[in-house]
Amino acid sequence: MALVEHEDKPQFHIAPAAGWVNDPNGPFMYKGQYHLFYQHLPEGCEWAFGLVWGHAVSRDLIHWEHLPHAMVPTAKSLDADGCFSGCATIDTDGTPILLYTGVRLRTNPDAQPPPPPECDLNLPFIESQLYATPADPDDPLLVSWVKEAAPFIGVPPPNMNLTGWRDPFVVERPCSANDHEWVVLMGSGIKEVGGATIVYRTRTLRDAASWRYDGLLCVGDGDTGAVWECPLIVQLNPLPAGALPLGSSNHARLAMGNRKHSLSRLNSSSSGSGIAAPPAAADGPMQHHSDPQQQQHDSSIISSSACSCDGISITADCTSSSSNGSSSGSSSEPPYALVNAWGGPPPGCSMAGVAAGSWDERYSHFYSISPDACTNPTIYWLGRYSNGRFDLENAKGPLRLDLGDTLYAPNVMRDDAGRVILWGWLQERRTVGTYDYAGCMTVPRLLHLDGDRLVQLPAPELLSLRQGEAWQASHVQLGGPQASLPVPGLVGSRCLDIEAVFSQGSASTVGVLLRSWHQGGEGGAAVLFNWESGLLEVVFEALDPATMSFSLTAPMARRIGGPLQQKSGQPLALRLLLDASCLEIFTGTGEVLSTRIYRGSPPHGHADAGIEFVALDGDARLDRVAAYEMASCIAAPHKRQWQSQQQQQAAAAAGEVQDLFDELAALHQQDEQQQQQNASLSLSSSLKGQPSLLLQQEQQQQQQLASPRAAEIAGKLQQLALAGVGLGEEQQLLHVEHVAVPEEELCADIFDFE
Repeated sequence: MALVEHEDKPQFHIAPAAGWVNDPNGPFMYKGQYHLFYQHLPEGCEWAFGLVWGHAVSRDLIHWEHLPHAMVPTAKSLDADGCFSGCATIDTDGTPILLYTGVRLRTNPDAQPPPPPECDLNLPFIESQLYATPADPDDPLLVSWVKEAAPFIGVPPPNMNLTGWRDPFVVERPCSANDHEWVVLMGSGIKEVGGATIVYRTRTLRDAASWRYDGLLCVGDGDTGAVWECPLIVQLNPLPAGALPLGSSNHARLAMGNRKHSLSRLNSSSSGSGIAAPPAAADGPMQHHSDPQQQQHDSSIISSSACSCDGISITADCTSSSSNGSSSGSSSEPPYALVNAWGGPPPGCSMAGVAAGSWDERYSHFYSISPDACTNPTIYWLGRYSNGRFDLENAKGPLRLDLGDTLYAPNVMRDDAGRVILWGWLQERRTVGTYDYAGCMTVPRLLHLDGDRLVQLPAPELLSLRQGEAWQASHVQLGGPQASLPVPGLVGSRCLDIEAVFSQGSASTVGVLLRSWHQGGEGGAAVLFNWESGLLEVVFEALDPATMSFSLTAPMARRIGGPLQQKSGQPLALRLLLDASCLEIFTGTGEVLSTRIYRGSPPHGHADAGIEFVALDGDARLDRVAAYEMASCIAAPHKRQWQSQQQQQAAAAAGEVQDLFDELAALHQQDEQQQQQNASLSLSSSLKGQPSLLLQQEQQQQQQLASPRAAEIAGKLQQLALAGVGLGEEQQLLHVEHVAVPEEELCADIFDFE
């Protein structure tokens, strides 16, 4: 696949072709497809009101196709100034449903009235909780969605002095353990107290009358922010045996099977958790370039639920659903449910084959919030959730979800294989310039529980994006005669998957230098791990201005990072997903550090990739290292598939609208004829001086018969306009208003059939 045009734009992280992107919304599976929505502004590279829900779909979790926007703001409605974040779920009747927060600005002259004073948060914008359902539930791509104009919850709880009220998230599905009610979270906070998460319950998602406020999930103390955005809870799966530590002999065996030959085969055999061992070398360093044709021949798509290596199978730790939707595991919940409302292991989870000591029910629930604004890190706790309450006092946390400076507002799902998958928003760290894009999603992360700590692993499907050339080396001594090991230039060296395992020697620090290709060295960085402190850091602008060489004491150096759970004497395993400016570092102990590095591109045909492995203040050994070119995650769109559906829907909708207009015209013509007839009869009666009571009654009956049908037609046109089905892109925001003008005149102003 061709690289994107801009040198800093990622290609294997999900993002639309252009525009602003922020929060991932509503990931879920439907009819074998992964769906991921996201906050999007098609034009511009800075946040603004008017956000829409972008939509991407994938069969394999890795190759994504962007579809038309799922939801866009509707003028003069409750979401007139933005379709804010939310979630997706499958209703009890099997219908997918999107829950989201719609906003309207107080300064919008067409906005609907504010809520009553006791429910008014006095923010610049007014929040309402809304939903949408697919226009065609039989469509596995779910291309078109129909928004409901009325909210499922119209106003926040009264007199609570809240700081916000947004980002609905479904945490429990109806079952006998929760009295057959949905349990839904809402991000909020209490003024002069701290962030908070509100709990709602309902028996029916689409019945506004059934929703009720059910108190607070938990409340912060102010140190973790004033408003907790994007709250989410999921019950974690225990860590599979052998998944960690990366770089251990057991993990290498799982990753490699019995293979002892070319690294070019590893892209079809590695474990999803990260580090694969290259061929052993008895006498000193060894380097190898794989054959692109052989690598392409050997590559294969890794299953979303398992990968197998010479008879050693690494399977998903949860069972899949049976044909009737029930789990074959020990849980009473379907395997895609986020928590087991009955208590015990996660939905669909089998406890066989888990790592010893990885399951501790006291820390089995992952609770995450994003405090106040995207300039703050997303934080989480591990603890116990039950019956709409999270035990924050006895939970472990708050902890940073990511050690970097770009992740915010994650969202999570459990797929049909029972895996817990998380995406987050990766922000830019550059000033706005001549760019037509901003932001992307993280790669999909699998979340696991290892005792009392969270483990994050890259999805194994990422291995299928390895393509073209690969390079590897092993048993390289860093420091001394070979001060560093440069990575040779690969054709696609802007987008690489790099695996490395270091053993400690006398060096205080080991890591990877990422050289800038800009004049003056701006944009370079170093990924460094200090053995004594246990800190993994990315150091930016670490250049001595006098020598233009790497220096940790450079006056402009800036650091981000945090500690790893690295045991003394254990090899350091890192997996660097370097996607142009986007860098995600997965560690052998389960942490992740994400950031942005704007280092540009090497000159065409340059001999190295601008990447080298180093040891500082002594020597260390690079046990093994490999680098792979990465392909784009954006699949060629199956335009005929969804466009034909759109065309069919458009034709059907246009025909339906035309029929409705024809009926309105006939009603209007009939009304005119009746009025003329009534006027004639009235004139005749008045001339005779005998007003007819019977005539007046007949006229009233005719008006009563005509008015309901006219109102019914106007309501149907309203639904079609909100859905945008069958309308041109420039008309999707239009809607029908109930005003005192003849229906055919109103509709003629709204729809253009030419």
